Amino acid sequence: MAGLLVGIWGSLTLSYTIVALIFSSPSYLVGIGLVEFLLLLIWIAEYPRRPLFFGIPAWVFGTVIVAVDVLTMVAYRDFISLLALLLSLAFVAISARRSGLLREYAWIPGQPRSPRRPKTKRPPRSEVKAAERRASDQERMDALLDQINEKGLHSLTPAQRKELKTLSDRRRQG
Repeated sequence: MAGLLVGIWGSLTLSYTIVALIFSSPSYLVGIGLVEFLLLLIWIAEYPRRPLFFGIPAWVFGTVIVAVDVLTMVAYRDFISLLALLLSLAFVAISARRSGLLREYAWIPGQPRSPRRPKTKRPPRSEVKAAERRASDQERMDALLDQINEKGLHSLTPAQRKELKTLSDRRRQG
């Protein structure tokens, strides 16, 4: 939420600064009211079908309040403020999208930041080798035990018996 509020503040600062530089107009002081207004518009854009007053969908309410603001600026011929408001809406939409909101509006630029994934640690090489050896030992032990199962204990050579004992001892230790 803090990132979104900083994004809104930065968007307002940027848009009003651009307009002031282009038109050599006096700088505007933007109060908390405009921040609240833009935050409400983001909420409406995120949940457009939610019912508000008297069951009116949020998108209708948002359209009406933006239209009233725009018509007021046009009536007073305050086109500089109108341009600043439109730039603010665009920058705030981009900022909200980068904060992870407004995902349904693919046409708004600014991909959401992906959360950082913790780096997976690779096991030490000695552990990898030990695991490979255990797997290899298990395969060899299975082969020797299968031979005993099929042909009996007497079918093992002295070398195979020694190997089976070594593998068995390693398995008990590890």
